[in-house]
Amino acid sequence: MRSIQREINFVNDNPLIDVSRNKALHGGNFQGTPIGVSMDNTRLAIALIGKLMFAQFSELVNDFYNNGLPSNLSRDQPKDVESARSAAKSGSPAIPNQIKECRSCPLYRFVREELGTELLTSEKVRSPGEEFDKVFTAMCEGKMIDPLFDCLREWNGAPLPIC
Repeated sequence: MRSIQREINFVNDNPLIDVSRNKALHGGNFQGTPIGVSMDNTRLAIALIGKLMFAQFSELVNDFYNNGLPSNLSRDQPKDVESARSAAKSGSPAIPNQIKECRSCPLYRFVREELGTELLTSEKVRSPGEEFDKVFTAMCEGKMIDPLFDCLREWNGAPLPIC
């Protein structure tokens, strides 16, 4: 490293003198051996690191040494987890949305869509306190009455199921 720094700092030594034009050409008589040798040693060190990395990765993908990891070096998910992930990604989950069949769906829809809360979702942008404030304010303003009556629209007075 010192030889490279020294050579870079002394690029103006040994100038070529052009007497006919009365000019000194700096860096024209540059001796590149110290930098060339240093760069060649760097190239050899990088090649050795590459060989070492290749050997380590070869052992990782070799079934004898890698404790049963597959070739992409990660354990496979259980079939149930993988099928649930792909179904959710495609938009066709195996379990249908049961809240649509629930008698409280109008209230749920009001709280989610009209009040703009993110209750009962995995999206957590705001704190639960902010979400509950919206619901409490709607209750105080009497906005929850119509959705509650929608929940009871076809009720015949018999005990209701929990959901």
